Amino acid sequence: MTHFAYPNIKRSVFVGCGRFTVSETIPGDEYELVEKLNIGNIAEIMDTVSRLSPLSSSSPLHIYFTKDKPIEVYAGDSQNLAYLLALVHCSRKIKCQNKDIWCTGSIEQSLRLKQVDMTGFEIKLKAFLSPKNNDKLFIVPAANIQVFKYLCSEADVQIILLGEKKLNRHELITQKTIIAVHATELNLLIDWLFYDMNSKKLKINVVRWAICLFCLFIFWGVYLYTSQPTVNQKMICFYNFPDSYHQQFYPALKKIPTVRKITKQPHLNKQCYSFLCTHSLSEMNNILSQQINIKQPNTYKSITKNNNQLEIYFDAGFE
Repeated sequence: MTHFAYPNIKRSVFVGCGRFTVSETIPGDEYELVEKLNIGNIAEIMDTVSRLSPLSSSSPLHIYFTKDKPIEVYAGDSQNLAYLLALVHCSRKIKCQNKDIWCTGSIEQSLRLKQVDMTGFEIKLKAFLSPKNNDKLFIVPAANIQVFKYLCSEADVQIILLGEKKLNRHELITQKTIIAVHATELNLLIDWLFYDMNSKKLKINVVRWAICLFCLFIFWGVYLYTSQPTVNQKMICFYNFPDSYHQQFYPALKKIPTVRKITKQPHLNKQCYSFLCTHSLSEMNNILSQQINIKQPNTYKSITKNNNQLEIYFDAGFE
């Protein structure tokens, strides 16, 4: 569960962080539901969220709040950025795995991030840099950090401009890092820290299309398979034909397009051929009657047996 923490000071002393998180139900006894932040520029924050993450308003998630020191009152404009990121997180998944992300900065109109008081910022920065603090990521206005680069250098903490580092999927930032955001880069910060709100829909649509194409492929394959004529093993036997006709049988069968794998079966008193074919035996009989040239008054008669064998008898025209 990610917390967006904003550091607080009281009488020039760091007094811990307030921490926002999002959940469908209260995460624990130390959390309180935040129905609406009681600050002066809440309208600017809500307007910014409606532009950057419009689905947050209809999200089933709620924002909850906890404090490092329960007796302290945490307030001030510096909590603007933390609250804004929590609102965005209601509808957009976060990329990094850091559980606590420090934030400071005020929100102005036209999607602008405003710097906070310099004196207070220095105290907050020193608290982040302190060895006592185990949190690793601090998002700050670039205008605030410029004059305090030496503090980060002394603590061996890196300062990265927003456009200089790509946040990888499920990345865990293990070295203390300051992310400096310019006033006009608020929308870039949201895209840097969160997944695109349309990426999930796109992924779902891609999966749906893939399933549809797969089903279409299966249906098409089934259609092609079932629409193909059935190929069966068949046999034709020619009885009592004079030798002069024997040489016509094989070429006549060979000319039929659907006939294949013709094999001559040896018999004493008949000429038999087995083969694979999609034609019915009655169709084969009609085709062969045109292929085999039987001179008048001679003719032949045919008998079908078991739907797979056709017997053709030569008739010389007399008993």
